[in-house]
Amino acid sequence: MNAPDNIIIADRAEPVEIGSAIILPAPLQRRRDVVDLTDWFDSAATLDGHFRIGLAHGSIAEFLPEPGEALNPIAINRAETARLDYLALGDWHGQLKVDPRTWYSGTPETDRFKDNDSGFVLKVSLQKPGCAPQVEAVRTSAITWRRAQIEITPGDADRFAERLSGLTAESEAVVRLVLTGVVDLATRAEVMHVVEEAAARVLDLDLDDTGLLIEPSDDDLDAIDTAGFVRTALDDLRGRLDGPEGDTARRALAHLHRLHLEAEG
Repeated sequence: MNAPDNIIIADRAEPVEIGSAIILPAPLQRRRDVVDLTDWFDSAATLDGHFRIGLAHGSIAEFLPEPGEALNPIAINRAETARLDYLALGDWHGQLKVDPRTWYSGTPETDRFKDNDSGFVLKVSLQKPGCAPQVEAVRTSAITWRRAQIEITPGDADRFAERLSGLTAESEAVVRLVLTGVVDLATRAEVMHVVEEAAARVLDLDLDDTGLLIEPSDDDLDAIDTAGFVRTALDDLRGRLDGPEGDTARRALAHLHRLHLEAEG
């Protein structure tokens, strides 16, 4: 593998000397392993006066917040048994302190909707071998991930627009938006227009409007002033609103209302 001179690929379980530090890596040879690949750290010989730093990718059993993450096991006391000055771990995508010498730094860029302190790198200072390290989190994430659930009521489009504007003020944002409530067709049309404009301002806007129920008003239906088969279809859908097909009829009316507004525009 070709790499710049300042990059070392630690792909073998053997000490790597960098200045006054000895790096003890535990490279994965496969995606999942049932043994603790950091076992060899305990018996690894290093020069006196050098820092012992472990580097591994895996999970500390019964410690990570999600049990399903427990792959490639690592002993929770590895820093102690291997006399490490610091143990840098990867796998868990959030920042997590295991003990004063053992940390997951997490991903330098947040990559999902989860409150796990991701989007940082850890600046680790070692004064001399045997002393506890000083660990400082430095934010590196540029993308903001936001979630919001907003209830909409008839005539509420302006208030909704104001709130959504705050959620989408940053262009480097990913937004998950859940809408709930009961609205008339006119309000729903205004809300969808606001959502379309907001989506253009951010990296991505994921909309879930399955909880936004449609209750057409008389004004909504009268506004679709047409004749012929379209009017016949409108009257038919209106008659189904209170029946078992009510939800489908509401969706169909919303679509018809949108087409009517587009034709007028």
